[in-house]
Amino acid sequence: MIKILKRYPIIGPLLWLVSTQYFFIQAAVASRAPHYSILSDSISDLGRTNCVGSFCSPLHATMDASFIVLGLTTILGSLILWLKFKTNIFSAVGFLGMAIAGAGVVMVGLFPLNVHDTLHVIGTNVAFISSNIATLILIATLKLSSSLKRLGLVLCLISISALIMLNTHSRFWIYQGITERAVADTQIVWLVSFGLYALYRSIHEDSWPKLPCLRNNAKFKTSLGAGRNIE
Repeated sequence: MIKILKRYPIIGPLLWLVSTQYFFIQAAVASRAPHYSILSDSISDLGRTNCVGSFCSPLHATMDASFIVLGLTTILGSLILWLKFKTNIFSAVGFLGMAIAGAGVVMVGLFPLNVHDTLHVIGTNVAFISSNIATLILIATLKLSSSLKRLGLVLCLISISALIMLNTHSRFWIYQGITERAVADTQIVWLVSFGLYALYRSIHEDSWPKLPCLRNNAKFKTSLGAGRNIE
């Protein structure tokens, strides 16, 4: 299995790009939940299996499944990307931290807020804290483009600031729903951005083994170019 992952590291970036499903699922589930407000209600409310007052989330199972898929793809993607990007112990710690964050997201999906609030809160805190620490470590230890590093720093700054406001209950004029999304969604934007960057490198760098279809396409382009030179 490890040999396959090493041979086709493009799988890692694709797994992190699957994170985009979370945004689409969240929007779809929210649209079907009466009285739900993206501004003031938490993301976890969409995964509630019960009704609270006039609020119900008919597609709660879909939201919880999205959390689980997000966590699993983060974990598996971290492993595969580490096989490519590993440079020292610090980069390993960075990808391990991202995998731990993925495990926290899986907990969020497995234990909805109304079913087991303690494990749910533990899962969210593990995901929020670990993902930010892991991002900072990866930015500091990996050879990434300067633009990607700047993006990561900005996203971490937003996420950490919002996390502090959530835990200290000092959100000022910002609604809870917006504050929580500033913590969580920024980190998913980082996953997708890193996935796009790694995917680009996997296609354009010879040092990255490619999937058979990509290798064949590259050979076709090479032969086509050679034919033009002959002409």
